Amino acid sequence: IPVFQGVSSALLAVETAKEAENIRYHGQDGFGDVFDDDLDVSAVQAEHAVIALRRIISENPNEVSLICLGPLTNIALAISIYPEMMKLVKDIWIMGGNLSAIGNTSPQAEFNFYADPESVHIVLGSCTKPLWLMPWETCLRSTISHNWRLNVVGKLSSKKIELSNKVEDGVYSKKKKGPFYTPCDAFLVAAFVDSSVILKETEFHADIELNGTKTRGQVVLDHLKKNEPNIHAIQDIDFEKFQKIMYAAYE
Repeated sequence: IPVFQGVSSALLAVETAKEAENIRYHGQDGFGDVFDDDLDVSAVQAEHAVIALRRIISENPNEVSLICLGPLTNIALAISIYPEMMKLVKDIWIMGGNLSAIGNTSPQAEFNFYADPESVHIVLGSCTKPLWLMPWETCLRSTISHNWRLNVVGKLSSKKIELSNKVEDGVYSKKKKGPFYTPCDAFLVAAFVDSSVILKETEFHADIELNGTKTRGQVVLDHLKKNEPNIHAIQDIDFEKFQKIMYAAYE
């Protein structure tokens, strides 16, 4: 699987972007800081991620699904340089944002969207193909116990779970919040792999607040229905089915 390096900062060097860059929930390297400094990075290609996105999508029209698990900066840059690109994707799946102003970085904003709202605005305004959004509130509905993650899945004998245990150890030893296990990125990927995981989805027209002094990064839904829907918001998922998928993936 080729790896391409993208940009390291948001589109605008504003205070909120700098604040988000300093949040290291999964360690300094985003992967639990489990590797030594002399990590082999030979898998990283010379081609920039933005260029690679356009090339791969152009070479495979209507076959590429974009699964976005972080801020949308690279996608937004690719759209800005190659506006025809989004007509060639199959669909786009995004973990981020919120539907009812419940935040996890600011009181009203989820981290991925708070980190670069301008990029979100570009993506939401440019995508003409199906766009599926896994918002923060849906993840908060998780009924999966931490005990299941640690003592059922976590006790499986495989190299995959051994690595995941190391990566997530910092989260559990220092930052575990709430009574339930909420692997937001995994929820989105499971919904992509098996659409029957999705129990409820609603179409909305969505944009994002860019200038609010209190609400920058908050998703704004058109409840007046003056605009055509541009997202499929995943509002409920089958957590039991997710557990089966996750268990099988690690087994």
